[in-house]
Amino acid sequence: MKSKIIFGTLVIATTTWLVVGMAQSASATDCKYVKTVVLSDNGSILSSTTNYVCKKSQPIIILSPTTITVKKYKRQRPMSFRQIRNTALGY
Repeated sequence: MKSKIIFGTLVIATTTWLVVGMAQSASATDCKYVKTVVLSDNGSILSSTTNYVCKKSQPIIILSPTTITVKKYKRQRPMSFRQIRNTALGY
């Protein structure tokens, strides 16, 4: 019973986290820059400009979680050779 409550709480928390995460923008901006520096004859900097070229990336798709039911099976105890022989011979 306690594990079902914990599992239910975990599912609700995960769902809430995904909904809040999907509400926010999930895209980024990729920027590259070109820096142009103009030097004088003696090596001092006359001017410097930085040009940024930015493009917006594709939005990230967040998929909803998939749930599966896991069934636990109780394994049979291992049998000794004597038990197998007695079962086969009908003892």
